[in-house]
Amino acid sequence: MSEIYNVTPMRPNGADNRADNSASEDVASHAVNESAEDTVGAVAPSVRALAETMIAQYRDAYERGRESMDEAVSMVEVTIERGGEGAIALNRKVIDIAQDNLNSSLDLAKQLAGADSLNTAMELNVAFMRKQFETFTAQAQEVRELTTQVANNTSAPAKAHVSHSIQALNKTNH
Repeated sequence: MSEIYNVTPMRPNGADNRADNSASEDVASHAVNESAEDTVGAVAPSVRALAETMIAQYRDAYERGRESMDEAVSMVEVTIERGGEGAIALNRKVIDIAQDNLNSSLDLAKQLAGADSLNTAMELNVAFMRKQFETFTAQAQEVRELTTQVANNTSAPAKAHVSHSIQALNKTNH
């Protein structure tokens, strides 16, 4: 009957199956622990190697990022410096032009004061206007050329930085 119902027979003297169960649990637990230790022993070096590799990659990325940031800050500083120098040059050019125009106007005023007739005064004024138009055209050309030069000098560090960054990016992708 015990075979049909798969019942474990009772132990003599009232002993139960807990001792057998406990012993088999100990054996199973020991096997699992040994297996876990073997797995941890095998995994731990690979996990450690992976962690060390990741840390090395993070350090490398940090260094590259820091170097890139230093280059960008340097580029901004040079750009600002060159922009300031260019602004000073443009300001000086505009002041020189204004001074020249003021001197020409004062010269006209002196000539007009010395004119002996209205006809002479009108001729002086027309000649002055013609000369000033030509002067203005030349002055505008000078300012345009200086502005172009300042823009090129100011943007050169940024262009070089972008070019360098693109080349570095292309090297890492190939």
